[in-house]
Amino acid sequence: MRTILIINIILLSLLSFLACEEPITPIPDCNPNPCAEDACEPELCNSDTTTVDEEPSDSVLYNMNVLWKSDLPSYGYLHNYIVTDQFILTNLSEADGYQISCLSKETGELLWTFSDPIVDRFSDLHFHQPTQTVIAQRWGTVVALDGATGDILSKNQVGSFSRTGTLGKLLGDYYYVPVKSADKTEGGAIRSHVSNLQTWNWVYKMHIDSMDGIEPDTDSFNHWFDPETGDEILVLQHRMAFPTRRIDLLAYNLTADSILWWHKDIDPAGNSNIQQIDIFEGKAVFFGSSSLHCVDISTGNILWNKIHPAPPETPSKSFMFSTAELFDNNKLWIAYGDYYSSSINDYSNNIMILDFQSGQLLFEIEDAQSSILYATKNSVFTNSDILIIDGSSGQAILTEEVHPNLNVAQISIDENTKTLFSIITVNGKQEAYIYALEIPEGWL
Repeated sequence: MRTILIINIILLSLLSFLACEEPITPIPDCNPNPCAEDACEPELCNSDTTTVDEEPSDSVLYNMNVLWKSDLPSYGYLHNYIVTDQFILTNLSEADGYQISCLSKETGELLWTFSDPIVDRFSDLHFHQPTQTVIAQRWGTVVALDGATGDILSKNQVGSFSRTGTLGKLLGDYYYVPVKSADKTEGGAIRSHVSNLQTWNWVYKMHIDSMDGIEPDTDSFNHWFDPETGDEILVLQHRMAFPTRRIDLLAYNLTADSILWWHKDIDPAGNSNIQQIDIFEGKAVFFGSSSLHCVDISTGNILWNKIHPAPPETPSKSFMFSTAELFDNNKLWIAYGDYYSSSINDYSNNIMILDFQSGQLLFEIEDAQSSILYATKNSVFTNSDILIIDGSSGQAILTEEVHPNLNVAQISIDENTKTLFSIITVNGKQEAYIYALEIPEGWL
């Protein structure tokens, strides 16, 4: 009996000693991240067959509290995503059609869906806040919907259009559509007031002879009001197409109905970003497929540019789908891609930060895997796993990959309510969720 008592005392002493020691965490011989250089399973990097073991949390995601979470009504390919004052709009393609969905911004409740077989799908979606009008476009079909109910307000055909004319632009109270004549000798843009969208008038028109090229197509444009003259200037890019492989950048004075300035052959690769031209402080930031230009709109002077060579000299820096944000009035943040070869595994999304006045490279963040940027007063948000970055230093505020099987497809920030709205897709599954996340103090 005495022997058993002594043994118990020894065991209790040993357990008490061990309880005070720090737990030992085994260090793996390889990196569980499949895309790391020392990955345990590198074959899973960028794989479409990734096994999903964990679904998004209902309470915390990316170190932010979940205010609400909603399943997308259906998920195929996400074309557009818009956060308005009251609604969240999504435009999705499905195997057998498409669906536009409207959810409450406050609660995530599904308010209405629209999937009328007017078209096979809508490629473009816009929202006019003053009239609560949703504008959807597919080639020459333009449909206006009531934002509160999803009811059709109008639908019409705008006629001939460029191959990328399916992407219209909502500028102010007018909706613009790039078009060209049936015989492809004239190109330009037409527009209609949002309250109408039935009567369309030419904004500008150019003949093939004056353009020195073939089939004048407009891919991207934006407008700017000259603070000194009050003139409305439309900054646009004309893709002169093959075989000339020519990209022109010009400004059209809508007030005077004349060309303000014109730069020809601005991109040596003969291709360009099809997204809307960015305008910051009276300067247009124009992306060609291999070049970046900053142009003073009032004078047409090219303030600075960057042109990158193609492989094999160096990885090709592609600005084809770039996005830009101006931070602190002097730092131009740009999300862009590097193409090392035709393989998807040799492609990465990076971020470069330039001095906005000189174009000088300040610093670069490689393999950021971001395609969308959103700048606030103190931070830059991206749709990569590194969601939030200090806008002054480029240091990550949030780097933790909480859910490696998730992809942040879209983001939008409401600074007033300190809320981040995001569409999260699940790798290997046709699943997606819309999240409203509470942004902690100091992150904005």
